[in-house]
Amino acid sequence: MSRRVLFMSMLSSLGLHAGIALADDSPELAAACDGGDAESCYQLAQGRWSTGSREDAAEAAALFGQACDAGHYTACKRQGDHYETGFGVSKSPAKAAALFSKACDHDVLEACGELGQLYLEGYGVPKDPAEAKVALNKACRAGAHRFCAELGDLYYDGLGVQQDRSEAARLYELSCATDGRPRCLRLSDMHRDGDGVPQSAAMARIFLRDACGDKSEEECRSPVGFTFIGTAGDSELEEALMATDGVLLEAVD
Repeated sequence: MSRRVLFMSMLSSLGLHAGIALADDSPELAAACDGGDAESCYQLAQGRWSTGSREDAAEAAALFGQACDAGHYTACKRQGDHYETGFGVSKSPAKAAALFSKACDHDVLEACGELGQLYLEGYGVPKDPAEAKVALNKACRAGAHRFCAELGDLYYDGLGVQQDRSEAARLYELSCATDGRPRCLRLSDMHRDGDGVPQSAAMARIFLRDACGDKSEEECRSPVGFTFIGTAGDSELEEALMATDGVLLEAVD
């Protein structure tokens, strides 16, 4: 399954992260970080990252790494993001995967989901649907429901798991509110066709409405309103998204 990236919004031209104040870049905070305080390193990294500049991104990645080494596992995930995209560091999908794995082992659910996606794509790790299932399952079952979508795809197609369309439907329903249109539409189609679920025109309409809102079905099934600007692996795109906190969606092929 290819991963198509769609850019939905830019929060600001400076790349400030909405709702997160810049860290207090004080000597005391830096001294605490140098003394091994993981949270201080993480806060410093957040401040550097939030400027959106390439120079600060390099320092942010190093500070996230310092926090990670000191046991701040969300920081491991954040440093992994830098290596996945090459924002402020030399791109290394393999390093990203190792950092996501470390964070996932310590229950950072977003890292589990990202690791699962890497295994789905064979990006930095061998392509392995069974390993993808393990990581996506951990994220999905613990409440990171946006990753239930791709877990559902594995069950729908029987990749890395025994094919189970009813389980796919259950997972799509969990993901529908966060994953949005693609899986809601698939779920609508499954109810329409009786594919893994009891055939029900009423349920098909419900999930179609969830997917489309006030749009007509024809409008909803078209890409109108979404601007395609690249694919995963485009360095300049990914740096821009990292810097501006763009919202990424994954479209179903």
